Amino acid sequence: MIELASQVTPARQSISRVDVDAIPRPWFSLHMKTAPFTSDWHRHNKAQLLYAEGGVLHLQNKRRSLLLPAHHGAWIPANMEHRVHSASPELYLRMLYFDDPCPEEVVLRDLNVFPISSLAREMLYYTKVWNNNVAAPDETERSFFQTLRILLPQWAKAPMPLTLPTTDHPRLRPMLEYLVDHLESNIQVEDLASRFGASSRTVMRLFQNELGMGFSTYLRIARVIKALDLFSRPGMNVSSVCYAVGYESISAFSNTFRQLVGMRPNQYLKMAMQAKFS
Repeated sequence: MIELASQVTPARQSISRVDVDAIPRPWFSLHMKTAPFTSDWHRHNKAQLLYAEGGVLHLQNKRRSLLLPAHHGAWIPANMEHRVHSASPELYLRMLYFDDPCPEEVVLRDLNVFPISSLAREMLYYTKVWNNNVAAPDETERSFFQTLRILLPQWAKAPMPLTLPTTDHPRLRPMLEYLVDHLESNIQVEDLASRFGASSRTVMRLFQNELGMGFSTYLRIARVIKALDLFSRPGMNVSSVCYAVGYESISAFSNTFRQLVGMRPNQYLKMAMQAKFS
């Protein structure tokens, strides 16, 4: 996996000791605060809706890596092998599990990250009243989760475009690792080609053929993912993050950020602060 969260690998620990598949309920709610962590590859029979506060979470399946920023949701289909990690020191996770092995909705058949509306957020908050509850559900809980599940495809229909494909290609993978480790540099495709003894044309072809995107697109997404991660850390502002991810112009950084996240960096920071103290 290409680590985008931190240059220091988070301690490997489990985010939950609860075996959700052993709980004989059609849904299950788990809310918890975590320290920086990296999970092992794992899967569960229940599908999972994941919401993060106070930091960002990185998700990976066998095909791609996604970022779960604050105020966004992630849907992980049942039985999908995946792993997660975060370097955020004050990450709070809200996790809902569903017995939903074969959803009818196409949007729920793959790993997906999407914005969470204020209504959806309040519904997720409310599920804390059933946190870690293994007793048989009452009618209120049953009706609430059934309504939430009905609304879920509407929430997930606008996926966030912060997705980086992964590869085991022996020539390309070291290039990606180097690129991610040097996002603060003004690196060009010619620089990458020279360092790894390839032509620029070969590098561009590898990116397109193996990843389905060009070098510049990959770099833009990687930089915004890193920026979102940095914004979750104390004392970071727009200008410091801009330069830390390789932009020389705050306006260029702001425009790219808005294209991929849907809001300006200062708007994102403001929203994050409001959520933190709400």
